[in-house]
Amino acid sequence: MAKWGNEDLVKDEILQHLPVKSLIRFKSVSKQWRSMIESTYFVRKHLVCPFSNPKIVVGSRTHDDDNSLTILLETFSRDHQGEIDTQISRSPCSYIFHGPRTVGPTITICKVIGSCDGLVCIQELRNRKNLEPSVYIINPATREHRKLYPTQLQHVPDFMPLLLFCIGFGKDIVTGTYKTININCYKRLDEHAMLLKTSVLNLDNGSEQRQIGVFPVSNMEISNEQTSVFANGSVFWLTQRYHKSPSKAPIKLVALDLHTENFSRVSWPSWYDERSHIMRLWSLKDRLCLSNVLQYPDVDVWSLKMEDSIEKWEKIFSINVTSIGRLATKFWMIGLEAAKFRPKEGKIDVDQIPFHSSKTALYTETLVSPYQEI
Repeated sequence: MAKWGNEDLVKDEILQHLPVKSLIRFKSVSKQWRSMIESTYFVRKHLVCPFSNPKIVVGSRTHDDDNSLTILLETFSRDHQGEIDTQISRSPCSYIFHGPRTVGPTITICKVIGSCDGLVCIQELRNRKNLEPSVYIINPATREHRKLYPTQLQHVPDFMPLLLFCIGFGKDIVTGTYKTININCYKRLDEHAMLLKTSVLNLDNGSEQRQIGVFPVSNMEISNEQTSVFANGSVFWLTQRYHKSPSKAPIKLVALDLHTENFSRVSWPSWYDERSHIMRLWSLKDRLCLSNVLQYPDVDVWSLKMEDSIEKWEKIFSINVTSIGRLATKFWMIGLEAAKFRPKEGKIDVDQIPFHSSKTALYTETLVSPYQEI
């Protein structure tokens, strides 16, 4: 970090409390201001300021041609956080990724994997076989974006792939490194044994995927009904029973610690049973939360915590979802999920948000760059 005078430190203390939109304008004041605002030191300090207004980002559509891919994202937010009756703002933006594309007609779909520190992870899904979909990291606030890599299917002897290119995204909270996780699910050819083969890519090196091993999940595969969730340094996935398995194995919850890069199983709350099948994972204040979205009108929120090195679930509150428009923005995602199963008399009142769980994520505006380690 460059040496700053007292005047610079005063500016730093003031600027770190400003929203991203203002800081982007202030970068044009001088080279010194630009250097300060873009510095890792300043980005880190701005990241921990608590003023951010959460927003919803939606992957609307894509345009694919021979030389580029265009991804359209729309962001939705309440004009004044804390005032529940204010207008919901909508802001679309296109991101163009140049480079040769596969020849021939394809249908490209953007899957929003999730967000971490203002960075949104997008997975590209295409309808043609033998195509390697890519992963993209976008900061909707600064509009900086980056194509990471084509996800690669790894060969495993005596196993056949089931679910290709299951992606996770988050941050190693020990080193500050942002990572994407690529999981391939395989089934043994002669039995119902399953395994997850996993690779990881650090954003600070940007090109090389490292294989980090396999994780056995008997008769299970990663659920395709919900994307991964990042919370407190780990990425979490739900598993589902392999559809051809004779076993009636219940849904399981698995986690990957992004620092140790080790998998583990996470226990369910004591109330969980086979009838609790519409479960949704989400993150609140960097803690993993679990809700049964079939509940109505109040959806319980259970949060995972560590107590004496033991994982425990605790009920922290309930959310009334009869009027999603009156919910704080941080609860929109779970409210919109619950709306899909809501009785007709509980009509959703924020229908201007084109919600689809696999195309939607909650994020906060930051200065973090897709190329930057914090």
